Amino acid sequence: MNEDRSLAGAIALVTGAASGIGLATAQALARSGAIVWLVDRDEERLAAAVASCEGGAQPVAWHLDVTSETGWSALFAAIDERHGRLDILVNNAGLAHFQPLAQTSLADWRTSLAVNGDSVFLGTRTMLPLLARHPARAERSTSAIINVSSVRAMIGGANFASYCAAKGAVRMFTKAVALECAALGERIRVNSVHPGFIDTPLARAALDPEALARRVSAIPLQRGGTAEEVAAAILFLASEASSYMTGAELVVDGGTLAG
Repeated sequence: MNEDRSLAGAIALVTGAASGIGLATAQALARSGAIVWLVDRDEERLAAAVASCEGGAQPVAWHLDVTSETGWSALFAAIDERHGRLDILVNNAGLAHFQPLAQTSLADWRTSLAVNGDSVFLGTRTMLPLLARHPARAERSTSAIINVSSVRAMIGGANFASYCAAKGAVRMFTKAVALECAALGERIRVNSVHPGFIDTPLARAALDPEALARRVSAIPLQRGGTAEEVAAAILFLASEASSYMTGAELVVDGGTLAG
């Protein structure tokens, strides 16, 4: 089977790229020929993640606290100096607190909203000028922003109040920015991906074994998804195959929302 090189030469940025969905996405983009900037706060895992990306030009590791406005500004300057543009932004970094509301401190609440929500706002607002520049390849008509939300933006979950609130904000932020870019005539498409239960270290850390078993048994396909399956959806939204999609929600949940 021939390797898909549909994104050859594209400049892509993925947050939370050291593990899970972010890592799988960075690897998929690299295999498609993109030059990938892997962004994460875990420097040790980030180095290993970069080493695992094959197929594109040399990937770039960038250490960043995604809730830092000045950190995002520094990243903008680095990409601007090296490439002068950005074609794909994947706002993936996230954090899940599994705890009853009564045990959720204000600090926990604010951390969840900052990592899951503020990061998407900061990344999108900061990178818009780079994304608005003319795509490098004639056959690429638009730039793409993909925000990783969750099915928890659509259905609630006991003991997930802060996570549901943050992911719901990402869902509606995506639609608002998509309409704003379209109204301004910017060739930037903005879509969201909504994974259900995906078997990643983040998901396993958020659930005890009994809760994990209950979660999987409630999925119509009777299994958790893989990071690679979500990455495939993100790759589709990053590509010209989705050129008529903006403000859309792509659900990857094993049938969870169908029930």
